[in-house]
Amino acid sequence: MKKIYFSILALGLSTIFTFGQAVESKQRMMITKVTATWCPNCGTDAWDTNKDLIASYPDDAIFLSAHESTSSNLFTTTARDFANNLPQSIGQPLFYLNRTRHNNGTVMNAVTEHVAQIKDQMPVVNTGLEMQLEGAKISVKAKVQFFQPADGEYYISLFVIEDNVIEDQASRGNRVSHPKVLRGRLTPTTFGNLIVDGAVEANQTYDFRIDSALNGDWDVENLEIAAVIWKKVGADYEFVNTSSVETFSTFTTSINHLEKAGVELSAYPTNLKTQGTIALNLPAALDNVSLQLINSNGQLITQLYKGNLSTGTHQFGLTKTANLASGIYVVRLVQDGQSITKKIVVQ
Repeated sequence: MKKIYFSILALGLSTIFTFGQAVESKQRMMITKVTATWCPNCGTDAWDTNKDLIASYPDDAIFLSAHESTSSNLFTTTARDFANNLPQSIGQPLFYLNRTRHNNGTVMNAVTEHVAQIKDQMPVVNTGLEMQLEGAKISVKAKVQFFQPADGEYYISLFVIEDNVIEDQASRGNRVSHPKVLRGRLTPTTFGNLIVDGAVEANQTYDFRIDSALNGDWDVENLEIAAVIWKKVGADYEFVNTSSVETFSTFTTSINHLEKAGVELSAYPTNLKTQGTIALNLPAALDNVSLQLINSNGQLITQLYKGNLSTGTHQFGLTKTANLASGIYVVRLVQDGQSITKKIVVQ
């Protein structure tokens, strides 16, 4: 039996599922228009430019109209947080190619040049997506695949984009159709769930499933779910790649090999006040596993263990620190893109 003690800074929740769809090896752009329904210039030339971009590059980019102004009729907190990650995102209208700012007069040429640059480019990473609608719940499966070796802190966000949203627009009229409005997110935070923190090899895959309540204001006939992969650099989330899905499908049932093997992950006490223990019971040895602590933003705080584990019981001690906030958290065991998790309440 192996017993190791660690101090916890924070824990979090991130659940991984298997996914069978192939991931396309394609590099795409993210084109954002920072806008507002009250903005006169947003409804004139910038409106037409945005429409032209969407019509010209439907397969090369995702498009987001981000209403980050609280006085815009289409404001969302997701749009505000999203815009705060864009350099110099003060004022409307603004255009961004990935995270590079452009004005109405330069964005079309910049996009045209960028399409030529990425046409035959091998992406570092991309995502395959499926989405399903069940009553008032929307579920998305995402398979992340790295096509090149990489090193860093990578995240995946799932954004809800709605086309043809009917709302007023200054200089355009009352009750007009707004294209590609950023309506919200399915991931718990705007910049999403941690994929990996550290070195990753080419062809490594990670499978996620996100379930979320369907907002009654969204028109399901016009919804698009966009996956954006970010690399965190300092305090910024740098754009890496994106993909999207607009068609609902039926999920196929998949098997988690850790659950099938009878791996048991437990925690006691489940209400942690000072100290606790994470226990792993392994009917068979496991190679290349990672036991992780994840914070409430989906960020990896530390690796409790990384490597091979023999058959039997392994224990990992947990000690609450003074700066550990109370709340609900999760410990996650990961192997080959699949995981099992255990929830803990920290008091």
